[in-house]
Amino acid sequence: MSTWKAVPLAGHAYVWGYHSMSRNSYPYPILVVDDEPAILDVMSINLEKRNYEIHTAATGRDALLKTEEIRYSVIILDYNLPDMDGFKILSELKKRDPEVMVVMITAYGTIEMAVAAMKSGAFNYLVKPINYDEMGLVVDKAIQHHKVLVELQDLRKQLNEKYEVDNM
Repeated sequence: MSTWKAVPLAGHAYVWGYHSMSRNSYPYPILVVDDEPAILDVMSINLEKRNYEIHTAATGRDALLKTEEIRYSVIILDYNLPDMDGFKILSELKKRDPEVMVVMITAYGTIEMAVAAMKSGAFNYLVKPINYDEMGLVVDKAIQHHKVLVELQDLRKQLNEKYEVDNM
């Protein structure tokens, strides 16, 4: 199956293109953002078991810096970070990369907050304590959705290039 993926180069740089790969395999990088080290560790371990490449950040600022270096497929973002509001980070992430799938997490979940997160561009919303089986399924779906969006974007670009050249 041909899919869109990032190919690692030296350091943390990536080149994007079509390559053959299995359902859940490196390198669909995922960024996990939470200010609690134990939660970062447990989420990372659970996602690594699903064969994903995991990066972590403990602050909103660190998360935004990391997204300048790497194009993430999925970002799991805690709403309540010490330095920035989760919705502000979500907004900035979606401005930088509209195709990134952001899964918001919080210990203080309400229906209103979940609706607001989804309206702001979050792919999904999970409440702590995290059910790691559910988180894995949500991330799997987010990766699949991300693949479709990126492939659609690439196909549109190819069509535009083809008809632009043909119409000259």
